[in-house]
Amino acid sequence: MRTKYLFTLAVVLVLAAALLVAPASAGKRKRAAVPATPAIPTGVLPDSLQIPPGAESLLGQWLSPAESLAVVAAFLELTPEQVSALTTLLQERHTAIAPLIQEVVTRQQQIAEQLQSGAPDALTIGTLVIEIHQYLQQVHEVQAAFMQGFLNLLNDEQRHRYAAIRLADQLQPFLPAFRTLRLI
Repeated sequence: MRTKYLFTLAVVLVLAAALLVAPASAGKRKRAAVPATPAIPTGVLPDSLQIPPGAESLLGQWLSPAESLAVVAAFLELTPEQVSALTTLLQERHTAIAPLIQEVVTRQQQIAEQLQSGAPDALTIGTLVIEIHQYLQQVHEVQAAFMQGFLNLLNDEQRHRYAAIRLADQLQPFLPAFRTLRLI
């Protein structure tokens, strides 16, 4: 089992290295510094993008939704048109998901009330659980459509950078072990 784990880890690290080396060697062009972040209309970000207290970025700073969007835009080198389109996608996702989440919360409260009553009705609870599942399925569908729209905004180089971020997210749990051994 440990050998399989180490082999999998080695494969992931090799893939990570390939992702980082391949773009640099392709065309032997030098990368310019990250461009200035385009102006972002902060007033149009949905409330659902507010970062809850206690959620700290890796940089140790509090990032608002607008700041987060600015970091994403700078890292992916998004054009102002892409930033505008992403902002629209974020708003549309919020508009679609917010009422679904409210329905889930309402049904969770109804289940709690049923369980706290002297005689909970199993049929009612079962129906509520099924409805919650259906609403969550809709949330997942909205998120999948959002992600497809986001990916459609990106050019090949931006998709490559986004893939590196996804890989970094998957590798993040392994970093403490490497830090402990002072390998990074």
